[in-house]
Amino acid sequence: MNEPRETPTPVITEQQAKRVNAPIGGMIISVLVCALAFLPIWLLNAFPKEETYQRDINVQAQADRVAPVAQFNPLSPDLPDGWTSNFARWTTGGADGVAHWKVGYVTADQEFLSLTQTAEANPTWLAQQTEEAPPVGKRKIDGHSWQIRHQPEIERSLVLQWKGTTVIVKGTASDQEFDVLASAVTDELSSPAESSSKPNTQATSQDN
Repeated sequence: MNEPRETPTPVITEQQAKRVNAPIGGMIISVLVCALAFLPIWLLNAFPKEETYQRDINVQAQADRVAPVAQFNPLSPDLPDGWTSNFARWTTGGADGVAHWKVGYVTADQEFLSLTQTAEANPTWLAQQTEEAPPVGKRKIDGHSWQIRHQPEIERSLVLQWKGTTVIVKGTASDQEFDVLASAVTDELSSPAESSSKPNTQATSQDN
């Protein structure tokens, strides 16, 4: 009858034994050191910096640069403290053929509103700029009748046609902040400097 074979006992060196018996605390320390080395890089890239959203563009300076190529004076409304602009740009007529001036604002309540202005508006372009929202009424602001365009779950828009241009105010802000920007727009359009500098100041508004 065959005798069962004995399983050989593994033989390890003293150095291997030390590594096997090394305290787990050393491993934990190594992991923590690696994590601490990576942490500053993660913190720098994990979250957007606040100034990314709080840039305060000099809208008037940008408007002055655009004015020579526009058919109108690009608006740069005077707004209260707490409002900042995060972009101001001129878009030449692309596929839609409509050149326009657009400014983005962060309101005092940290909401967003944009102002878009053109002298070449057409129904298709207007629908695109207002997210295809249908007209749902009018809103009287400082004596001027703005058309309201809105449908659920999209940004609201106010539209004004006056003094040869179409102006759209669009965003997520409250009615009060819509009124602030709309009032600043009509104040600038009503100013003597604005009227005297335009090649065609005939009103096209349908104000009541």
